Amino acid sequence: MIAATDIPAGTTLSPDDLTTAEYPSDLAPRGISGDPATLTGEVVTAGVTTGEVITASRLLGSRPEAGRGLVAAPVRLADAGVAGLLAPGDVVDVIAASTDGSAKVVARKARVITRPIPPATFGTQTGSLVLLAVTPDEATTIAGVATTRQLSAVLQ
Repeated sequence: MIAATDIPAGTTLSPDDLTTAEYPSDLAPRGISGDPATLTGEVVTAGVTTGEVITASRLLGSRPEAGRGLVAAPVRLADAGVAGLLAPGDVVDVIAASTDGSAKVVARKARVITRPIPPATFGTQTGSLVLLAVTPDEATTIAGVATTRQLSAVLQ
């Protein structure tokens, strides 16, 4: 399947988003599907341009695991511009800042699992949502501070 039109990150795929293309078997990317029904309802983790092949690695449901001893924590970064700089595999520190100007690191060396999903995709939330591999203790800390502080990420 390929994109029939430009598809923004966070889009839930519909049959209108998809079309087919034929590839020589030695050039066809692994993980592609020829049936639109297999992709309909899936969420794209990064923008896809018209004509681009949609493989399982581009879909939210096919994200990699966090890793041994880690959990996948959804983190809403306050600045969508900062989030837009991130890509899967990047390593970041997560910082929680308050309105009084104080800030603290709440996760160190967190690995980005999925590309950020823009805020407009999910209702009235602000900031971009990104999935990070962190320790269980860091996930708990992030969840606690996210209710009162804005979160940002610093690339390592």
